[in-house]
Amino acid sequence: VRAVELDPALAPAHLRLAVMNARIANQQMDARRAFRTAQSQRARLTEHDQVLLDALVPFFQADPPDLKLCEQRLAHAAERFPEDAEIHYYLAFMRFERGQLQASLPAYDRALAIDPLFAQAWSQKAAVHLLAGDSAEAARAVDRCLEISPSATECMWIRTSSPRPVTAWRVDVLRR
Repeated sequence: VRAVELDPALAPAHLRLAVMNARIANQQMDARRAFRTAQSQRARLTEHDQVLLDALVPFFQADPPDLKLCEQRLAHAAERFPEDAEIHYYLAFMRFERGQLQASLPAYDRALAIDPLFAQAWSQKAAVHLLAGDSAEAARAVDRCLEISPSATECMWIRTSSPRPVTAWRVDVLRR
């Protein structure tokens, strides 16, 4: 938000703001507005960001969002930019949104192989494991997320809401 406030012509910031706001239910209109701004400033985007923008069109411009088409476009974007953690993350997240939990894991894993410090990807991977009932894997992903970003609120929420019993990491947290 701050980047857009400081430089309203910063098209990549509008694109990322759109994606961030889209994850928050009551900010859908803001998300679509930011996406339209990014589209209007397309010429200021890198080739990578233009591909990402195009891939996200079915999500932001269809009502309801066309998650399947968006996933397909993100898969093509991931083929075009195979070493891009961000695109793999969005591909995984789109699969997650479609309820394809197991199918999202390879894309989260790929994003994390490219960028092992990608805390948001660790958080989402933890959420997938938690929803799939694999609390041990969820705990490992949350632990890694919080190692990277100790104030990551999503990871803290997953950790505190997990139904699993007290384990070594909980004892360690209580000792701090």
